[in-house]
Amino acid sequence: MPHSHTHVSNLEHYIDFKVLDRDGSKVGEVEAVWEDPTGNPAFLSVRTGWLGMGRAHVVPAEEAAVNEHGHAIRLPYTRDVVKKAPSYDDQIEIDSGAASEIYDYYRGYGFKGTQSPPTADYPLEGRASETSEGDTTASTEEEQVIPLKEEQLHVGKREETAGVRLRKVIRTEVVSKPVEIEREELVVERADVDRAADQPVGEEEDVFIPLRREEVVVSKDTRVGEEVRVGKEKHTEHRDVREEVKKEDLDIDKDDTTKH
Repeated sequence: MPHSHTHVSNLEHYIDFKVLDRDGSKVGEVEAVWEDPTGNPAFLSVRTGWLGMGRAHVVPAEEAAVNEHGHAIRLPYTRDVVKKAPSYDDQIEIDSGAASEIYDYYRGYGFKGTQSPPTADYPLEGRASETSEGDTTASTEEEQVIPLKEEQLHVGKREETAGVRLRKVIRTEVVSKPVEIEREELVVERADVDRAADQPVGEEEDVFIPLRREEVVVSKDTRVGEEVRVGKEKHTEHRDVREEVKKEDLDIDKDDTTKH
């Protein structure tokens, strides 16, 4: 921030300047300016938060860049760094202890300022905005972005293999098939006869008469009696997927108190 030896009242020129972080995002507005003993700006009080309801955080003015035409001051820090910085009331005097605390904090984020903390005999005096005392309704251009989250339903597909297992099994059944077989049986017939014999009665002897018969002979052979062809067909099935999703919304409660 430029250092000039102008009168201290000129520091009030920076009140209400828009404050940007190093990425150009708005952090807040200047609420107060503290000068060093030579009349140069030493610290800035930046009001962060929504609609001026946040805290005022103090930033060293030495490395800030001023855009007079745009009424903006750009800091070499991120918004989160400023919002976590030490916070003081706009009307207090920053003594050596407070200044050292501020410098030590920002040195952790690259601050390499050359200003020395004021001594107890020369505390830094602040020049605050006229609306900062007791007026909490001062207008501001600050805005707060409130993210409203919602769930989105994504329906996909995954392939699963179920399959059908085919197994050949052996089943036994009884087959009946009629067949006719023949056999010979001995038939003995006796008849009374009275005639002369050619020879005398001889000795005992056996007479063998063969009797033929048919036996059932069973044989089996293997033949292909049936063929089973197995294939696959693709079918498409339509399904409606119903699922609950959550969505954030914003309810605004207005103060509807009626004054009598």
